[in-house]
Amino acid sequence: NGKDATRVLYSEQYVVNCDQTDMGCNGGWLDQVWTFLINTGVPTAQCVTYTSGNSGVAGTCPTKCDDGSAITLTKAIAQEDVATSVQSIMTGVALGPVTTRFNVYYDFEVYTGGIYQHLWGPLMGGHAVEIVGYGTENGQDFWKVKNSWGATWGEQGYFRILKGVDECGIEEQCISS
Repeated sequence: NGKDATRVLYSEQYVVNCDQTDMGCNGGWLDQVWTFLINTGVPTAQCVTYTSGNSGVAGTCPTKCDDGSAITLTKAIAQEDVATSVQSIMTGVALGPVTTRFNVYYDFEVYTGGIYQHLWGPLMGGHAVEIVGYGTENGQDFWKVKNSWGATWGEQGYFRILKGVDECGIEEQCISS
């Protein structure tokens, strides 16, 4: 865990563009992404910045960093399912990145802030995100989650969602490194 003691940000774009076992912005499976991170590795987000945003357009797999320098890949050592309890997810978040997936409903797409709870609208599909923290506001427990739709969406690219009730299935498949 020493290498990530300062929480290095790794390139989501590299995974979207280079993981051939998944479908880029059109979907995939968390376990296959972790297999890619373990077998292939990923450069830093500073090397290959995220450009797909809410447009959903993936690019080709880069052979150099955005600035033309050589790509250095860091491999994950292992993956662990931490979705056994709310406490295990909290422990995972304290130790490093926790990727998860959840069900997206129409009301989530128009989210602008606050603690999200699905109230209306049809199911739009599944979506992969990263739980980065948790807290309580006005007596409501929440997960703080990093989304991939850009800094102009939600709370500067993040959202908060009810914690402890498996809101939209967000606590069902949580994987940590």
